[in-house]
Amino acid sequence: MNKSHRIFQIDNIKCILIFLVVFGHLCEQMTFRSSKFLYLLIYSFHMPAFAFISGFCCKKTTVVILISKYLYPYIVFQTCYIAFAKYILHETINIQYTTPYWILWYLLAIFFWNTIISIFSDSERKLVLIIISSCIIALLVGYDDTISYYLSLSRIVVMFPFFVSGYYLKKKNYQIFKSDDRKINVLPRFLTIFCVVLVCGILYLAQNKMQASWAYHSLPYHTLEYSVWNRAFFLITSGVFITFLCMFIPNKNMGIITNIGQNTIGIFLIHGFIIRYLTYKNILQTLPFPQLSIILLSIIILLACSSRLMIRLLKPLIIWPVMI
Repeated sequence: MNKSHRIFQIDNIKCILIFLVVFGHLCEQMTFRSSKFLYLLIYSFHMPAFAFISGFCCKKTTVVILISKYLYPYIVFQTCYIAFAKYILHETINIQYTTPYWILWYLLAIFFWNTIISIFSDSERKLVLIIISSCIIALLVGYDDTISYYLSLSRIVVMFPFFVSGYYLKKKNYQIFKSDDRKINVLPRFLTIFCVVLVCGILYLAQNKMQASWAYHSLPYHTLEYSVWNRAFFLITSGVFITFLCMFIPNKNMGIITNIGQNTIGIFLIHGFIIRYLTYKNILQTLPFPQLSIILLSIIILLACSSRLMIRLLKPLIIWPVMI
């Protein structure tokens, strides 16, 4: 995105989302009071929100550029993570590239989503049809036993509606992000807050009946014993929180927050090594004051992985050297 026309609100939202990614993965390993609820809440919307932002920032380009931006780092980090798991964590794992390792599914997803968008025209009618049909397919794919972790097809299909919605809203020039002279009426603000409180209440009350793995959207319904209505609820919840973020996050340069939001890819790719290693050494499980420790550790990881030194070191691994 051109810095002179940069929407700082997008960077600020990305900072919040990448914090939730790190925080959520730590919640998986550090149990404390309300950790189950927080983990369920985070996974109910944070990756669909990332998909939406990615769609809004999407620009049609060539296959070569898409390969260099997404497929190249996927192959590099798939190799690194598998080697790390095999030789450092001593896991039984084979080198393969058809089932993304843990967090790397998102790189593969962005590659496929951008490729699909590049194929279709930008006509309003076609994009609307794609959004509607992709929502229907996202619900129906849960009945298919053949689509799961292979190429992360299930997640790619289920979260595609959010990506294409973001792309559509940009193409329609809808003012979904704040501008200095834009005022939002009280009623939409109230309704958005009401919906956020409502879904949070539902998640809190039903946390013992729900599984966060339902929000992964990785496996068919019968495998995890949930239904199309559960998936529909999580998709609606994602939409509610995306609306909230677009409506309430400030559109201004917030210093370090905005800077972190501009460098989320490095944090996303590196934090997994840190968390997996700390878990392997049983460090996370022994930290005192887990509620405070998890917040501080998340902030430290964000600052370290978005530092200038880390950005320089990661550049050849994230961007195809030929393109640098």
